[in-house]
Amino acid sequence: MPPAMRAEPHWSLATAGALSTANAVGYPLGAPATPVLTARAGERAALLGGYALDGAGYIASMTSLVAYLRQGGASAAERWAGARCRPGPAVGSGPPC
Repeated sequence: MPPAMRAEPHWSLATAGALSTANAVGYPLGAPATPVLTARAGERAALLGGYALDGAGYIASMTSLVAYLRQGGASAAERWAGARCRPGPAVGSGPPC
């Protein structure tokens, strides 16, 4: 997984490895905690709590992305978009943006 993550978003090997490590640590921590949380709080509360945590993580990642793009200006946006959105010489000849 790290070579593919390194190639597409142009991450360093350290960044891709850190993300893979964080993901790998989350599974063994979350799997045993889920039945305990479900037994204590109930299925509905555990599911809604999971949604809330997921939403908070999404908001945090989007906030950091926006901060990155604001700090770097247009050049950061171009690096982030990469070659995915480069129109060709004629209108509509490039990949959709």
